[in-house]
Amino acid sequence: MTTEPTARVDAMSQACAKSFDERRASPRQRRLNGAKIVFNNNSSVIDCIVRDLSPHGARLVVASPVGIPERFDLRIDRNGMCHPAKVTWRANDQIGVSFSTFLG
Repeated sequence: MTTEPTARVDAMSQACAKSFDERRASPRQRRLNGAKIVFNNNSSVIDCIVRDLSPHGARLVVASPVGIPERFDLRIDRNGMCHPAKVTWRANDQIGVSFSTFLG
């Protein structure tokens, strides 16, 4: 009996996702919170959505990653807290950030 190609691809995808998650300092929790990317001495604001959140970082959904600086403050709408953040990756309409100070 042979394994179907789609089953092998699914298994490989799950293995890659699992190994990526295991590299995180702490697991991220799924979220759907509105937030703001604030930079340029609070004079520039870009809306975003927090999709995953941990004490060490977050995954954000943005209209476009173009124009978002490497460092900014992330203001989460639900609690108004502001966290200094640094972009760690960019892909299509998402960016990953790490926090300068851990949430906790």
